[in-house]
Amino acid sequence: MAQKIHTTADVSGTNNLGFSFNFPTLSSSEIYVQVGTGANIDAKSTPTHYTIVNYAEDGSSNGTMHILFNNIPARGSGNVRIFRETNASTLRHTFQPASAIRSQDLNENQKQALNLAEEARELVGNLALGDNQSAIQLNGVNIATGSVNSDALINGTIQTHDIGNDQITGDKLNHTSVTAGSYTAADITVDAQGRLTAASSGQISTGEITDDAVTSAKIDDGTIVDVNINASAGIAFSKLATGTLPSAIKVDTGNVLNNTTFQNYLLPTQSGQNGQFLTTNGSVTSWANPASAQIIPATASARTSYDGGRYLNNLSDYTSVLTCTINPVATNSKILVMGSGQFKGRYGSNTTQRNDAQMRIYRDANNAGLFQTHTADALADQQNFCSFDQKGFDTYAHNGGSITYSIRVNTTGSSSYDYVFHHLLTLILLEVLI
Repeated sequence: MAQKIHTTADVSGTNNLGFSFNFPTLSSSEIYVQVGTGANIDAKSTPTHYTIVNYAEDGSSNGTMHILFNNIPARGSGNVRIFRETNASTLRHTFQPASAIRSQDLNENQKQALNLAEEARELVGNLALGDNQSAIQLNGVNIATGSVNSDALINGTIQTHDIGNDQITGDKLNHTSVTAGSYTAADITVDAQGRLTAASSGQISTGEITDDAVTSAKIDDGTIVDVNINASAGIAFSKLATGTLPSAIKVDTGNVLNNTTFQNYLLPTQSGQNGQFLTTNGSVTSWANPASAQIIPATASARTSYDGGRYLNNLSDYTSVLTCTINPVATNSKILVMGSGQFKGRYGSNTTQRNDAQMRIYRDANNAGLFQTHTADALADQQNFCSFDQKGFDTYAHNGGSITYSIRVNTTGSSSYDYVFHHLLTLILLEVLI
């Protein structure tokens, strides 16, 4: 064997700098040392890096022959390979004609040949080292095309620069169990080598969308509903389209601008006049005038001042002293009737006060007395005036026609009485929409 490879020092007492060998050589100059692993091989020289201790040509010396590195930096790192490299270009001894031939010289020539043969075998064997420790280096020139298969490759040694561009096809990629196909909003998993190991269709979450990235064109028409709009959004009127306001939307009066135009089924198109009010028949609204009332003073044979009041003489039973007419604007309204005043009833020589003098309110349409009769005998002192104060709703279904009401005297069937009215006698009619 013409080489010795060490991974660690094997000579004791050398501070891990001694490495033994025992192969024979023809000269110590044939001994070489290399240190390193793989492509990183450094050639060492003597005496710069090491010395040869206990050299013996035949490789003996009782196992003490070794190389000794000068120091740790000189030793370096990696495997230590000690090998022999015999001179192959010059014979050890050359014989001349008629010269003496010695057996020692013949033996050394034979040893030279044997050593070279041994080294050649080991050089070929060193190809398995996969580094440049062998004098024979394989390259594309001396390797037949197609002669290297995967069994000849060392696992994990092929690198990116060993592979040509666009040479690896899809069939050569390791299967990752991801089903081929199209995915929507895909959720994917990528391993440390950048391979897609999982994929599935998913949904885009809020966190995956950049702020202000969604435009109007990306929103499906008609899909935004009430819950999508924040209660504090404060949508400006400029964002609302013109058109008919849905009937379900109620607008407060405080939010209606002046001169706002409404559809005619909400408000009349014509302008109202001063003093008019809005009315409706259930489907159409319109402006209308308030109900009108006409006050017609009653006539009597004489009107004079008497006993602190106005004096009307010779009033027979049911004589009207005040008349008022109203023209309702709606058929379903009610008429509020209100009458008031103070009176006395006198008889004969105008000195005798009648305690049965009465006044009441009538609806002239059917001569119906509406309210309870007020009589003068309600007063303990007949010399005082009797108060007439009556009001209430008339239950009469008027159907929209004009209605006349009157205040009448009532002498309870007796002869004509004279009446004295202390305060202004009033009759007020109001139409109330209910």
